[in-house]
Amino acid sequence: MLSLCKDGGACLLYTSDAELEIYGVKIVEKRSGVVAIAPGLTTSGRKILHLIDLLSKGTVTPTSLADIVEDWL
Repeated sequence: MLSLCKDGGACLLYTSDAELEIYGVKIVEKRSGVVAIAPGLTTSGRKILHLIDLLSKGTVTPTSLADIVEDWL
């Protein structure tokens, strides 16, 4: 889990979501409670952690998660 807050901006929570060792990601915008989930992206824990790192560095929000994940795939 990774939490990121920008000065005067959004606070975002990035987490992995694993069901039967198939990993996805979830982003929660803490202030508004908006959530985006991209399930079943990879079976590699290492790859999902790398994706979470990329998402957080790019300050990806729930609104743009689907587009970013589509490009990542």
